[in-house]
Amino acid sequence: MLDMPIYMSVDRKFFCDLIAPQEWLSSMHIDAITNLLMSHRIEGQKCEIISMFFVNQLKKKRFDKPEDWSGDRFLKRIDWRGLSKVLIPLNVENKHWILCEVNLEEVVVKVYDSLKTSRSAWYAFDLCSRLPYLLQEIQHDLPRPLHLRPWEAVAVHGVPQQGI
Repeated sequence: MLDMPIYMSVDRKFFCDLIAPQEWLSSMHIDAITNLLMSHRIEGQKCEIISMFFVNQLKKKRFDKPEDWSGDRFLKRIDWRGLSKVLIPLNVENKHWILCEVNLEEVVVKVYDSLKTSRSAWYAFDLCSRLPYLLQEIQHDLPRPLHLRPWEAVAVHGVPQQGI
C-alpha cells in the first residue's frame, strides 16, 4: 500500500492497471499522479501542475460575473509570480485524457494527446475561451499583462501514440 500525500491510498491493483498495456488510465490514476507530482514540486520552479478538478471548476464560472472568479481556491493556491507554464490534465468526453500546457510566455495552450486525432486542439477550446478571464483575476501576479482574447490551442506533434 502506498500512501499518497494528499488524501488517498492506492493498492497493487492500481499499479497493475497502470502498467497493463491495454488498460486505460482512470480519473483515480490521473488524480493520484497529479497529487504526487504536486507534492514534490520544487520551490522556485517555473512550472505548476493543477488538479484535474480545476477544469470542472472552471466550467462552472460565468464570464459576466467577476465575483465568480475572485477568491477561487485553485487560483489562490498557486504562486503565479515567475511561472512560465501551467500543466492541466483534461478529460475528453469522459473517455480520454489529454494534457494541456498553458504557456504564459508564448500565450498559447499546447495540447499533448496520445491518440492520433485532428481534434486534439479543439478539445482545449473551452479552456482557451475561459483562460483570459481566469488570468485577469491574477494579472497582478503575472510577469507581464496578457490579453483577454481566447488563447490559441495547438496540438503538439511527436507525442508517443497509443496502439488501440
